Order: sequence, then C-alpha cells, then structure tokens
Amino acid sequence: MRACLYVGVGFEDEKFEVGVTKQKTIPHSIFNRNNVPADRHGILPAGRYQLTDVWTGEGLGVFEKEYILPPLAGHWARLIKAVEVK
Repeated sequence: MRACLYVGVGFEDEKFEVGVTKQKTIPHSIFNRNNVPADRHGILPAGRYQLTDVWTGEGLGVFEKEYILPPLAGHWARLIKAVEVK
C-alpha cells in the first residue's frame, strides 16, 4: 500500500496563478491559464531561497523576498521547490 500526502495550497490572488503552502520546502505551484506566454512571480518568506523546478531539476537561482520566473508557455504549469539558503 502506498502512502499519500495531501497538502492544501493557498493562492496569492483571485487569478489562481501562484499557489503556495505554509511548509517551507513544499513546492510552489505556478500556472499560466492564458493562451500566450506570461511571466509569473511569487512572494517568499524572510530569508534567501534556492529555487528548483521539481519536474526538470533545473536550478532557477537564489532569491530573496520574491522571485520572477521566465515566461511560462500558455496553458502550462511549473512546480517550484524553495529551499532556504543559510
């Protein structure tokens, strides 16, 4: 039998573009529901964070306070893990 963990996601605005959880290393869910590419940004807790794309393993850099991602293709999503850098 396989165990599953379900974590609730809260969205930063009514557009449902950036979903976050209260757990630091749980991924941010980034969505582009539009037909054309669009930049997405998210807010981070206090500190510096290394962001990684969970699905591709791509390192996205170290950010403080907020991050801006390169344009996300239309009708696409990314799962971003934020790990605090000491």
